[in-house]
Amino acid sequence: MQVVLATTSHLEQVLQNLKAANQKLLSQGVYQWDDTYPSRELLEADIEQQAMYVALEQNRITASVSVDTKQPNAYSDISWHPATLKPLMVHRLCVHPEKQGQGVGRRMLEFIETHAVEQGHDCIRVDVHAHNIAALATYGNRNFKRLGEVFFPRRDVPFICMEKILVSS
Repeated sequence: MQVVLATTSHLEQVLQNLKAANQKLLSQGVYQWDDTYPSRELLEADIEQQAMYVALEQNRITASVSVDTKQPNAYSDISWHPATLKPLMVHRLCVHPEKQGQGVGRRMLEFIETHAVEQGHDCIRVDVHAHNIAALATYGNRNFKRLGEVFFPRRDVPFICMEKILVSS
């Protein structure tokens, strides 16, 4: 698996993967994404801002993720670790359903952690839909700690805010 910066040529396949992943989530009762989020425009902006990465296996995108320093306003009430000054945010980590359970998500998180340290970040933050048990377990297995919950528009279920403190070498 090779992780590369996404380009506009990846957009259609990323959208297809998000749709497939969302259908699986919906079948599990997880209403994390919908027809308006994540939008094509948001993903285009991620690509334009060089914030999206894709995992490739035999020229096929198996996963995508966007990372940046934009912390949602909803995070303001969370008691983040007081010593962290430069967090990296994880958004829209998506593993194609056919590749779920095969370590792709774990390898994407390993990539994000390495990237964060290389860019001088001291922690990684993410929010995870409270019913997305697989994602919560994946982050937990990578030593992300649960610090609270937030609600987003059009969602009745909270998102669990998680943080991993990074140790640079």
